Amino acid sequence: MVNHKHLRVAVDTRDSFHKSIYSYQSTKPEPPVGGRALVPFGPQDNHTVGLVLESTDVKDYSLELKPILEVIDEEPLVTPILLQLLVWSSAYYLTTFFQALRFALPHPLYGKGVEMVKLLLDQESTEETLQKLREKGAYVQGDILEYLINHPETTVDTLKRKFKTRASTTLKALSNKGLIKIYPLKYTYRKTVFQKAKIFHYYPDAEKQVEKPFPNPFSKLMDTALAKEARSLLESGKLFLKEVSLEKITLCKPEPEYLVIEGTPTERQALVLEKIRKAIQQGGQVLFLSSRLYHSYYWKRKLFTETGRKPLHWSEYKSLDQKLKDWEEIRLGTKKIIVGGLRSLFLPYNNLQLVVFDEIDSGYFKTFTSPRIDAKDCLEFIQANNLCSVIVTSSIETPFLLYLQTTGKYQYCRTTTNPEEPPLIIPRRERDVYYPVDTLNKIKETLDNSGSVLYFQNRRGFYTVYLCRKCNYQVKCPNCQVNLVYHLKTGRLHCHTCDFFTTIKEKCPNCVESDMVLLGVGTQRITEELKSLFKVETLRIDADSLNEISRREILSKLQATRPLLVVATEAIFSFFYDYKPDFSVYGNPDLNYNLPDYQGEEVVYKNIFRLISWSSQPIHLLTYKEALDVQETARNWAKIILEKYRNFDYPPYARLIMLIVEGVDKEAIKKEGGLIKSWIDREFKHTIHTYFFPQKRSGKYRGLILLRGEINVAESLRLFDILKSVKDRIKIIPDPSGLMVW
Repeated sequence: MVNHKHLRVAVDTRDSFHKSIYSYQSTKPEPPVGGRALVPFGPQDNHTVGLVLESTDVKDYSLELKPILEVIDEEPLVTPILLQLLVWSSAYYLTTFFQALRFALPHPLYGKGVEMVKLLLDQESTEETLQKLREKGAYVQGDILEYLINHPETTVDTLKRKFKTRASTTLKALSNKGLIKIYPLKYTYRKTVFQKAKIFHYYPDAEKQVEKPFPNPFSKLMDTALAKEARSLLESGKLFLKEVSLEKITLCKPEPEYLVIEGTPTERQALVLEKIRKAIQQGGQVLFLSSRLYHSYYWKRKLFTETGRKPLHWSEYKSLDQKLKDWEEIRLGTKKIIVGGLRSLFLPYNNLQLVVFDEIDSGYFKTFTSPRIDAKDCLEFIQANNLCSVIVTSSIETPFLLYLQTTGKYQYCRTTTNPEEPPLIIPRRERDVYYPVDTLNKIKETLDNSGSVLYFQNRRGFYTVYLCRKCNYQVKCPNCQVNLVYHLKTGRLHCHTCDFFTTIKEKCPNCVESDMVLLGVGTQRITEELKSLFKVETLRIDADSLNEISRREILSKLQATRPLLVVATEAIFSFFYDYKPDFSVYGNPDLNYNLPDYQGEEVVYKNIFRLISWSSQPIHLLTYKEALDVQETARNWAKIILEKYRNFDYPPYARLIMLIVEGVDKEAIKKEGGLIKSWIDREFKHTIHTYFFPQKRSGKYRGLILLRGEINVAESLRLFDILKSVKDRIKIIPDPSGLMVW
């Protein structure tokens, strides 16, 4: 009889449709659950790094497993709670375990090694080179170089995912020119990266002697000018050496609390800070999740000032060495306050007691790489498993906050002092008139009084519509079915949802007539037109301008320049804490309202009432669509929209998953789509409802298979296995936006 340890190991197979979990035989010493081991993989038994998920005793006469080759980690890299979160997220979003693991571990600590790309030029030289590439028409090289300005060190895989097959040849060309460096990065042994340090402690002269840590580790102190003084203090007994192992300290966790705070940022800060101080006093760690990068910098400074503890700012923009050091400090529990984006939730916390979701209803609170995790899903996971206390903050009441109230588990606190009746003004506007006279007069009056005007237009780019005047055909994204936007800088049409882009066509793809025209207004066009009208300092704030001008420079202009005209998208809400406009205009809310997105109406109302709560001043709403009756729904908009969601059971009452089958043969698409639908109906009877919709897009037929219903982790894994056989012919989109078919 064979009696040994059976290890379940997650291996990075680079296959997006493979759960990549295999069984191995353990050896002595045994790798810990959550630690890495070197294992043989594939027919050639190639050496590969895997993460141990489970260890069980097995008694079986016939079971023959390959033994692991080497234990890499003597201690777990991933805590049990984090392991649970990783398994859930990979199953919930239908991705491999290793795609989720990338959020939790810095590059050297997982996988079988990756190729890294490093930018060799400084920012000024890079921008000059970028301009030359644009002039030569080398758009792909320019796009990759522009991406590397904000991500000076990234992986080849990341660039391939973002820029598809064009990335490989382009990277070689950039490397040959000496602009970038491509180098392999192998997995790292933790014991060689993180050294345990002996730390100085001292007893201050006081009635009661208290042990406190000296700021420098012993090894560092001996290399400084303080070495002689330190030795004398050691001899006198005022200092002593002690090896500290924080991992062995176990602290009692209080019962989790769940709190929703609604109100403007300045009004809700006091309550949030009170809860953070309490968690720290109890010896726990606090994670402050920010939806926008600038907010995270603001809160880093604010928390340091209010608590006296220096927060750790987790950022993907830091160097790899710094990320490794930060990651280890979080694991050991030496850092009590962590500030960062949603990916910060996947760090190895020692004693996490409180998570703050700041502005959870922001459209930015999602990850942009697979798995595309939404903060709301993570919030429900934390609360369902009672992992820690949670604070959810928002400037306004939203459908999701109302939903949290219905669960009966959240205490609701409203701190806002804004007037009940929203001060809305809707001037008369014709279809082709973007600036009504009343609005222009109010802008001029504010600027003449050295005020600041915010023109809010939630669409970047120059022209937002490209259509044929003969047949009214509008050029849309083949993936998302939203209008493509023209950008002056690139001279191309872009999709702001999936990053698809194409060149301008002279002839209409529908009627083949040469009568195509660019229409509509984006932030770029509005900035140019208003600047020429009022001749004042004009500042554009959107995703494009944030890559060209530093946040510090933007903040300086917002606070010091008067008069000032600001044209912005939702990116302006990154400066919620430091800037308040004297007059606000919301232009073309119809753009969002008419998108093929079930959340379009909600986005419009969120922006309207966020602007009102922010400035507490009347705003002009420039719309010609009579159906957008803001005055009628002003008080109960969140309840009205939540009721609409309830009618079609989504969201957040049920999951929605979309499968896409594409091809040129309509009958073949119907047959294959129907077959996949029947498989799912048979396997998930009464738990998942499925719908099939054949469509024609850009000369191709596509079948949309919609799955609606509650899908737990076990069902997600089963669905993944069912679809594995057709992985080359379908695309899976969990929780799709840009879709409203009911």
